[in-house]
Amino acid sequence: MTADGLALVPPLSVDEFKNAINLTDENQTDEAEQWLRAAVRTVEGRVGALNPRSITVQLDEGHGGRYWHRTDPVLEVTAVDGETPTAVRVSSIGVITGLPTSAAAITLRIGQEPVPDDLVLAVFFLGSHLWEMRRGRQGRRGAYARDDEPAPQTGFAIPRRALELMADHLLPGMA
Repeated sequence: MTADGLALVPPLSVDEFKNAINLTDENQTDEAEQWLRAAVRTVEGRVGALNPRSITVQLDEGHGGRYWHRTDPVLEVTAVDGETPTAVRVSSIGVITGLPTSAAAITLRIGQEPVPDDLVLAVFFLGSHLWEMRRGRQGRRGAYARDDEPAPQTGFAIPRRALELMADHLLPGMA
């Protein structure tokens, strides 16, 4: 199952997500999947690609044989200008060295293999939160004691629990 070419996080399938949020109405499966996809994209926006996939990056001249891929964890460089690379190295923070100094197209395999359990849980907590906020409080007492007095620490988009689960995996520059 993909969303614009982005695979959803295994092992959290739509059926598992529906079961976890106690969704039994089959008419809401597509909507639940949309919220799960939104959760995946939000987590990926902070920690980079979750599921392994290939991308191609076009480098201009003047990169000095090095490239830092800041937006996703890099598993490997699979091709440089369509050829299998021989002297290319990838550091633990995604700095790629040994590239030709001329303009080049590099194909990277990005993502995390396997996807860490804490990131799968972050997707689950965020997806559950988004689903619950979409449905509203349904007659339960809300976050406001009175309509004109907001309770402290309400109105967040990403639950603190999800942020804490992502903390060890944040990309450089993300706090």
